[in-house]
Amino acid sequence: MEPCPAFRPWHDKACGRTGVKLTQGKCLHFYFYFVHERLGLCYPRVPTWLPFRLQFYFSGHAWLANELRRARIAFRMEDNAFVEIADWPAAQTLADGFSIHALHADLDALARQYVPFLKQFPSGYHWSLMQVEYSWDLSWQRTTDLAPVYTEISRQAILTVKAPDVAKFLGRHLSPEAKLTSDFRTRIKGTRLKRSLGPASLKLYDKRGRVLRLECTTNDITFFSHYRKVEHRDGSADYQVAALKKSNYSLGDLAGLLRAACTRSSGVPLGPRRSCGRRGEPGPHHRAGSRPTPPQLSRV
Repeated sequence: MEPCPAFRPWHDKACGRTGVKLTQGKCLHFYFYFVHERLGLCYPRVPTWLPFRLQFYFSGHAWLANELRRARIAFRMEDNAFVEIADWPAAQTLADGFSIHALHADLDALARQYVPFLKQFPSGYHWSLMQVEYSWDLSWQRTTDLAPVYTEISRQAILTVKAPDVAKFLGRHLSPEAKLTSDFRTRIKGTRLKRSLGPASLKLYDKRGRVLRLECTTNDITFFSHYRKVEHRDGSADYQVAALKKSNYSLGDLAGLLRAACTRSSGVPLGPRRSCGRRGEPGPHHRAGSRPTPPQLSRV
């Protein structure tokens, strides 16, 4: 039993009309875990009440691993990080070729499979982004090389990075009412430094002692803005800086904004995306109510 959107009966005594209103309730949810031929390990979360708000999760790292297998490019992963790839530039090309249209087709097919009564709703699902993570992984050949570098970087991040800096990394101005939280933890897999501002966060941690990961996450993509066409209720339209739309087709623009946040927090000058060869790598995870961003790869 988990929270879910629901409807309740409603009657307007003034006009005598009866209908339903959206409310919150709890209902039984089913989780189906499986390995998809394209997306890898993933799961849909299927509620049993109307309006049947379906959620879907997958990892962009698993998707890229499948693409590398199809291209017959050797690689090795530890946890969800690539530590070895035979051809890093080719892997970056595959990552950059992530298709949102293909994702949309996969989501529609899975919805028809796991929500059999969907045929009674010809319009199908409108997919939106619920949670997105974008990671930039710097893969090191030896743990002995990464350890001293990570120790110094994490120490400086704790001592010198302040709230205005984090806001700047995320492309925002720090308002007086803004609340920034910091969290440093030591775990079995390594240490993690996390700074959160509203629904967005920046993380720094090591993966298995081989990968230095910078990660930007958001639980509400409207936190980020870009220049786009805005349609008004009176039918007019113009171009202005506005919040991202939650549609899964905003993934391309969102990937660029999250990548810029990771780049600013790393101190690397922002420029054209570098192919993976001798320095960097971002990769993603996605939750769809939909969600993804193709990884950016690199090597040190």
